[in-house]
Amino acid sequence: MRTRAVRVIVIILTLLIGVAIITETFFFFRPSRELGVYLVKPVGRIIQPKYKLLGHACGGSYYSYITGYESPDGVMISESCAPFRSPSEAKRGLQERLKYAKSILERGAKYDNKGRKVGERVVALFNSKEAGKRAVLVLWTDK
Repeated sequence: MRTRAVRVIVIILTLLIGVAIITETFFFFRPSRELGVYLVKPVGRIIQPKYKLLGHACGGSYYSYITGYESPDGVMISESCAPFRSPSEAKRGLQERLKYAKSILERGAKYDNKGRKVGERVVALFNSKEAGKRAVLVLWTDK
């Protein structure tokens, strides 16, 4: 009887310790909700030897980020992401951004690698912050 009670206690303690470890691990790896700019090392996505990495910053609302590159011919390229809480909110964000476009060069559906429609893709021309210059942006929404 005594060994049975000891076994039950050991099983319960093992279960509780396992739950505590899993809970701590979950909170340790959860992203921060604090606003701010966090400098991190990029993980590679479009980094190729021909593009020079200028910088990477992330943080702020909804875990947005921006990465800057310079092409071999001196053209500055940036990749950024601004996640939204829902597809409808993302669509409103895209429409709001397009209000400032000088012109829409291309507009259509965005497809995933299996050919399924996952959102909208727009190529638009904008005035740059630098006087007399323009910028082309490729904007899209994903589900």
